[in-house]
Amino acid sequence: MMLYIFLFNLITSGLWCQDIERVIVEQGQPFSFDCQLDDLVYFGRKINEWSEIQENNENYLYLNINFNYITKDNILRIKSDSAQSKHIGFYACRKPTWISTSMNSIYQLILADVQSFYWNHICYAPTGSCERLDDVYDENLSKFEVIDQTNVELFCCASVTGYKNVNVYMNPIGDIRGNVEINRKQEIDGSWVVCANQRTILKRTPYLNQQTLTCELLIDDRRHSILSSVIIIKDPIRTDSTFEHSFSKEGNQNDGYFNKYTSGIGRSRRRMTTGKKIAIIIGSILAGLFLLGLIIFVIVFIYRIQKHYSSVRTSEPPRYLNERNINGEEPIYEEPTQLSVKTPVFMRC
Repeated sequence: MMLYIFLFNLITSGLWCQDIERVIVEQGQPFSFDCQLDDLVYFGRKINEWSEIQENNENYLYLNINFNYITKDNILRIKSDSAQSKHIGFYACRKPTWISTSMNSIYQLILADVQSFYWNHICYAPTGSCERLDDVYDENLSKFEVIDQTNVELFCCASVTGYKNVNVYMNPIGDIRGNVEINRKQEIDGSWVVCANQRTILKRTPYLNQQTLTCELLIDDRRHSILSSVIIIKDPIRTDSTFEHSFSKEGNQNDGYFNKYTSGIGRSRRRMTTGKKIAIIIGSILAGLFLLGLIIFVIVFIYRIQKHYSSVRTSEPPRYLNERNINGEEPIYEEPTQLSVKTPVFMRC
């Protein structure tokens, strides 16, 4: 019993400890690997899930590969003229004997590809301060409209398979805080996720109203792809309210490492433009002058009315005696003096 257990462990350890040679090729390019002339050839999507490839059988026709026998070198060369996604997997060579189940050699075909390359943003401002306008046919014609003096975080990310030297270049724009940062992570399947990001304040400049965000994907120090977007600075919006807003990164949502959810909470007071300030000052001065002139007019008008209707003193005695008599009786009415015919009449002009 112990002998069987030992043989089983020996066989399984031999399977798992074999070296795997990686064959990296770009899509559409030819690839090949070699076995011994009398070897059997196997294919599997996963390691140790083998199915034999024979000439003109189902696997042979599906993979569209060729067997080339090079007798002088004792080599069986397996090749394909165009690498496609269906070729991704493991290939193995084994001697046609039942004694050993281990493979002589194992190859892993990796299709070098850029799975995704995109840019995105996080806007630390009230809703509507940032707006991205993508072109349906050409992503390099996209526009990014931002309210003046807006705090923004910009991202350029790429998910790449089959390449090792991967880098993303992003040009700094606006009033950048710090430097452009580069973050890398290798996934379990060997693919790389590379992101460049910057935190900046986008504002109107005296010499140029439009800036351009440019992202370049560099592979082996060669430019592989480029993204660009025109930055349009708009007039500020007047607000004085507390806001709370969450943003999620778009693009390849399978890249959990770079999926960021950021919330901005705070109070924002937008500045007024110089023209609006001057208009308010001039309006206040004119209103003050108008009010002062109105007050002076009212004072002059009242003074003239009082002067026109002032009382005139006469020498005529009053017709009522307002003094009370000694006994406290009512005032005595004094009869007017009777005019005779001979009394002279005086007329006032």
